[in-house]
Amino acid sequence: MNRLKTFSQYLALILAGEAIFLLPFMVPRVFRTTLLEVYQIDNLELGYCFSLYGLVAVVSYFFGGPLADLFSARKLMSIALGLTALGGFVISWWPNYTALLIAYTFWGFSTILLFWAALMKSTRILVDPENVGKAFGWVEGGRGLSAAIWSSLAVALFALYFEDQSNLAVESRHIAYRYVLQSASLYLILVAIYVWFILPKREVQMDLNHSMKGLKELIRLKRLWLQALILFCAYCGYKITDDVSLFGHEVWGLSEEDAVLLSSYTFYLRPITAITAGFLVDRISTAKILSFSFGISALGALALAWLPAQEMTAFGLIFLGSSLSGIYALRGIYFSLMRENQIERRFSGTAIGILSVLGYLPDVFMSPFMGWILESNSGPIGHQNLFLSLGLIMILGIILSQAWKREYRKVARTEPASS
Repeated sequence: MNRLKTFSQYLALILAGEAIFLLPFMVPRVFRTTLLEVYQIDNLELGYCFSLYGLVAVVSYFFGGPLADLFSARKLMSIALGLTALGGFVISWWPNYTALLIAYTFWGFSTILLFWAALMKSTRILVDPENVGKAFGWVEGGRGLSAAIWSSLAVALFALYFEDQSNLAVESRHIAYRYVLQSASLYLILVAIYVWFILPKREVQMDLNHSMKGLKELIRLKRLWLQALILFCAYCGYKITDDVSLFGHEVWGLSEEDAVLLSSYTFYLRPITAITAGFLVDRISTAKILSFSFGISALGALALAWLPAQEMTAFGLIFLGSSLSGIYALRGIYFSLMRENQIERRFSGTAIGILSVLGYLPDVFMSPFMGWILESNSGPIGHQNLFLSLGLIMILGIILSQAWKREYRKVARTEPASS
C-alpha cells in the first residue's frame, strides 16, 4: 500500500511538473512556426512574450520559495494548474499579440509563484537523502516522457485536423492550433484534480519567522550561489532547445510538419538522459556528471555551428542528439546538488526560490536574444550563431563544474553530512 501511495505521489509530481509548462513553453517549442503565423509575429516579438514571463517569474521565484515552506504543495499546485489552464482557453479564442503578452505575464505568476518551489520541495522530501539524485532524475525523466507523449499526441491531433481541411490550408492550421491549446488546457484541469486528491494534505511547514530566518542564512551561503550559476548555464541551454523545430525547417529544409515531428521526437531523449544522470549522481562524483553533461552538449552545439549542412544528415542528427542529451541530463541533476550543499530539508522551498532567481534568469533575456540572432541573420547563419552561443555557454558550465568540485571537497573535509 505504501509503495502504491508513493508511486501515486511521484506520478502526481511528474504529470503536474510538465503539464504546468505545456502552454507557455511546450506548445511554442513544438508549433513555433504555426504560432508565429497565427499571431502574426516574428521571433523577436515572441521573445518579448517570454521576457515578460521571465520578469514576473524572477520576482515570483523569490517569494514562491518561502510560500512553499508555509503552505501545502497540494493547494498551491492545484490552484496554479487551474489558473494556467484559464490562460490557455483565453488565448485560444482571442488569437492576437496583445492577448499573448497578457497571457505570458499571467503565466509568470501562476506557474512560478504558486507552483515551482512547491514541486521541487515535494520531490526532495519524498525520498531519503541518499537517493535524492535518483528522485530528481525520475521526476525530470518522467516529466520528459510525459512531454514526449503529449507532444506526439498533439502533433497527431494537429495533423489529423489539418489534413481534413487541406483545401483551406492557412485557416485549418489556425483552427488545429486552437484545438491543441484547448486540449492542453483541459489536460491541466484534469491533472489539477489528480494532484488535489493524491498529494498529502499536511507537510513539514514553518511559520513566517522561521522561514525568514532560513532565507537570511541561505543568502549568505556561497555554495548556493555557485549552484545557481550552474543552473543558469544549464537553463540557457534548455532555452535554446526552443529552436529545434525552426532549425529543422530553415536549415535542414524539412517541411513544417516534419520539423514539428523532429522536435517532438527529440523529447524522448529527455527521460532517458535525466533518469540515467539521476542514478549516476548518487553513485559517482556529481562534478564528473556535470562536466560530462556540459561537455557533450558543447561538443554537439559547436559541431552544428560549424557544420555546413543544408539538409538533415546522420552526423547532424548525432550532433543534435549529443547537445540535447547533455542539456536534458543537467535538468535531471542540478537541484540534487542541494544535498551536497547540506541544506536542511525544511528550508528546501526557500533554497529553491533563491536558486531559481538567478538560475532561471534566462527566462528574461534568452528568448529576445535568440530572436535577435535569428532575425538579424536570416537562414542557416542565424541558427549556426545560436548553436555557437550554446557551445560557449556549455564551456562556461564545465568551468563552474570544476569550481563546484573544489568547493565540495572543502565542505567534505570541514563539515559533517546532513540531510
